[in-house]
Amino acid sequence: MIIDEIKAKLSRTSFYISLSLVLLFYIAGFVYTNMFEIFYDNDIGVDFVVFTIEHYFTIPIVIVIFPVLFGWLIVGLLKSPYWTYEQEEGLFALVMFGGLFYTIVMTFFFCFCSAIKMDRNYITNEQRGIIVDLVKQEKISKQSVKARFYTDWVKKEGGGREIGKVMDINYVPLELYVCFEKGFNNTICAKLFENFLIKEKEEVRCEKAREYLAEKNKIESIENYNRIIEKVK
Repeated sequence: MIIDEIKAKLSRTSFYISLSLVLLFYIAGFVYTNMFEIFYDNDIGVDFVVFTIEHYFTIPIVIVIFPVLFGWLIVGLLKSPYWTYEQEEGLFALVMFGGLFYTIVMTFFFCFCSAIKMDRNYITNEQRGIIVDLVKQEKISKQSVKARFYTDWVKKEGGGREIGKVMDINYVPLELYVCFEKGFNNTICAKLFENFLIKEKEEVRCEKAREYLAEKNKIESIENYNRIIEKVK
């Protein structure tokens, strides 16, 4: 009799712990996204906002996928053979259908309702000029903005036009997009842009090393070609 009571108590305890943990993971995801929305709009919690932006394409996956996975894991680890049929089915429904609803809502939020209204297919000519200038100053790498070069008529400094290389920007990093949206004098942008330039410094160094190696290989290839031609003559 006493053993049955203990088993029943353990069964109820494990059920409520499982239920609480599953709900806690779902609530944590909602709280995180709402905190980011509020902090971003009001320019507070700079470190939190900057961290989220710098990992903006990883965090949604973690927030959306992990609570559902942890829900299944918790149910599997804490499942008791003494749960009633109603308890087992209820928790299963919470993880299954609650997880599906949670995933749909969070995916919709990050795609359509996020504080960062991303439309990086469009930037103004002034913004494009800022990016081109940063690339020319070697502050950011060409790869980071997917820069492409083509030949076209360009203005000369003394007036008139001539044929020259034009840089085309095919991608705007999220850090720059946020700064264009909020302004470079914004507190969030100040820290975000500083971190971005520090990261890009290494990218520029690696890019220059790759370009140097490619140019060196090209010269050696031409020299070998000319050497072979000379032997054949």
